[in-house]
Amino acid sequence: MLATPTLVTTTTPEESGEGIEEESSSTALSSSALLAKMRARNHMTLSQTIEDEEDQNMQQASSALLTPTEHDELLVDLRNFIAFQAEMDGKATTQEILQEFSPKLTASQTAVFRELLRNLCNFHRNPGKEGVWKLKPEFR
Repeated sequence: MLATPTLVTTTTPEESGEGIEEESSSTALSSSALLAKMRARNHMTLSQTIEDEEDQNMQQASSALLTPTEHDELLVDLRNFIAFQAEMDGKATTQEILQEFSPKLTASQTAVFRELLRNLCNFHRNPGKEGVWKLKPEFR
């Protein structure tokens, strides 16, 4: 006489509305029970992975903001010139900026300088067609 294995199942509600069937370790899982267990496991694993990635991204972003670069001194000089040393505090004409910084910049620094200027200031033209750079509010 052959012994037939008995299957003991219990159902627990999941967010998806499906139940997870738990069997004793001596019996084989049905395909639906196996899929339900895999979905539950993957859901838990995915949630943890997303949390870990968010934590890692926040740590990288904060360390990137604090990492000094070779252009920090130029950035500070540019900001301070426009804020305090130009003809009008907080604004400087393109001509004023060029007079102050052209002698100090190497050819390889000009592209970086332009990008720093664009990040620090908003550009507009006066009615006389003169270019004016005004510090963005967060840099005043």
